[in-house]
Amino acid sequence: MLDASIKMALKLFRANQKLKESEEKFMKAFHFTPTPMAIHDFSNRNVFVDCNKAFESIIGYSKDEIIGKTALELGLYVNLEERNEFLNILKEQGFVRNFRNTLKTKAGKELIRYLSLSQMTISNKEHIFSVQTESPIEFFDK
Repeated sequence: MLDASIKMALKLFRANQKLKESEEKFMKAFHFTPTPMAIHDFSNRNVFVDCNKAFESIIGYSKDEIIGKTALELGLYVNLEERNEFLNILKEQGFVRNFRNTLKTKAGKELIRYLSLSQMTISNKEHIFSVQTESPIEFFDK
């Protein structure tokens, strides 16, 4: 009985270690990549819950100005029809790849960006992981 308990405790410890390592890899990739990325709370009006420095840099808002706001509240959309279109695709497919859209920065500059989105669950809540690129990217899992 004691042997089984020890084995179970070790198995749980290893699983927790792997989870921590996975989280650390994701966070480092997320925060240190030069590609703009953000995480939105899909269950709460799509408010931003996190973004990386590249995202801050491209849109001109600080992280403090971004978190807790929606892209609509920040005025990031030039064309609301584009927003509705990619959100419909996201709802239908669970992801969006290389959606060409026009983004408006804090300074009012309009940028053509390619948006890729994927739904993900964090703490039992639906979220959206978004990536912006200057040109379409090739996906290999077609």
